[in-house]
Amino acid sequence: MLIGHIDQMGRDLYVKYSETFHNEPTRQTFWWKIERVARSSAWPTVGDQVISQSYGWTGPGYTVHFSGSKQAEKVECAPVPCPPTRGKPTRWRNGRWEKELARGWVAA
Repeated sequence: MLIGHIDQMGRDLYVKYSETFHNEPTRQTFWWKIERVARSSAWPTVGDQVISQSYGWTGPGYTVHFSGSKQAEKVECAPVPCPPTRGKPTRWRNGRWEKELARGWVAA
């Protein structure tokens, strides 16, 4: 299950989804333009959380659909900077930064 958010570029609404790579500190963000909305009680608004389903992305009271190819209209790759750790050793592991403490490696 993927979790994304509704975002806006210009006058169009998009589903925005981000993921990090497990092997390198890079975040990849995808934007899919919403082509059709099937709603029961609400309309998508910027910031709504949506969940990926086999038939589209569902939000609170609606489902959004894309064009046939499902190719993202925009894709960005950006480095994930290491957070401040006060000189503790750090590493990138399983999609997140970790720092070494006396009790072992913990999320940074």
